[in-house]
Amino acid sequence: MSTRVGAVPNAWSEQDIELFAERLREPARSDAASALYRCFIVREAARIMTGTYRHCRLSTPTRSLIGADDPIVRPEFLGGFEEHTDDFGVEFIDGAAHFLVDETPDVVLGRALEFFAPPGPCHDAATGT
Repeated sequence: MSTRVGAVPNAWSEQDIELFAERLREPARSDAASALYRCFIVREAARIMTGTYRHCRLSTPTRSLIGADDPIVRPEFLGGFEEHTDDFGVEFIDGAAHFLVDETPDVVLGRALEFFAPPGPCHDAATGT
């Protein structure tokens, strides 16, 4: 069995893939997963693309980490948010595709610590800065 799932070869072991796949062999679980993605793609993506949220503002500080090799979320899809946010950052992570937590766990952890840790001595200790 190939363990190539994302950009990093062998980021997922055969056991990891089997743990994921075995749950989807149950019809109720695979139906629920399919319905969730279908609902988002058909409803929410359509709302985003037709401008439903263009008069809304995102005021919560937000960071989005995206794999530079992600075949689904591409840089050309992400423009236009700048005028609708107070503090939104997008960072493309080299060496990762769609499964960043599995492919680059240390990078994701580091960015989370930087983002969520309050400034001060604990922040400095946690982030090494």
